[in-house]
Amino acid sequence: MAEDSGTNREVALAQLRKLGYQASAVTNGAEAIQALEHGGYDLVLMDCEMPAMDGFEATRRIHLSSQPGIPIIALTADAMSGDRDRCLAARMNEYLAKPVEFERLADVLARWLPVAGGSESVQTPGPQSGEPTRVTFNLEGLLRRLMGGRQLASIVLRGFVRNAPSQLNDLRARIEEADATGARLQAHALKGSPATVAAEGLQALALAMERAGTAGHLDRCGELLPRVVEEFGRFKSTLEQSGWA
Repeated sequence: MAEDSGTNREVALAQLRKLGYQASAVTNGAEAIQALEHGGYDLVLMDCEMPAMDGFEATRRIHLSSQPGIPIIALTADAMSGDRDRCLAARMNEYLAKPVEFERLADVLARWLPVAGGSESVQTPGPQSGEPTRVTFNLEGLLRRLMGGRQLASIVLRGFVRNAPSQLNDLRARIEEADATGARLQAHALKGSPATVAAEGLQALALAMERAGTAGHLDRCGELLPRVVEEFGRFKSTLEQSGWA
């Protein structure tokens, strides 16, 4: 698995272990290519936006390597129309939107790796109606993603709370430097982890900031930043009050 977010890596590896798969993780596309050169892998979970080398470039190079036929499953936080087509155009085999739900991951892996290592029975949820309500902390959603693992949830939440302030400082610096591209990339990086830890309000604000950065609207990014900081404080307080931090 190639994924630059430590929070996302930790959760995904736990999900894979629960399903009975053996996996290792790297932080960018270049490291994924290097790992594949040593062999022993049957499938790649590939984040699309990473530093050093993104998932699209890594996929292109893998298709020119000694393992051109290995299945590559795209992981992206941008679950919008057209993203799946872009991933498939890059010759990725399948598409998973982050945060990756356990049932969906199991289904995709079973499709591309028919003989799974585990014997867990996975129930696929029925269709959802309407958009979910955004809340500061969706504990039920987090525990579902972690298959009920409360100890792992506590570890992941503490790691996120510890790392988020530096991400917010980087985001503030990009805005102060009038760096719209940098602000977009920082907002994108910030968006992934809140989605994984079910900080839904923070995720929504980071997404809005990412879109503002993409449009070059730094003034809008500046307006959203205090709200992002405030929502992070609300999330942290919610964890403290409920005994999770």
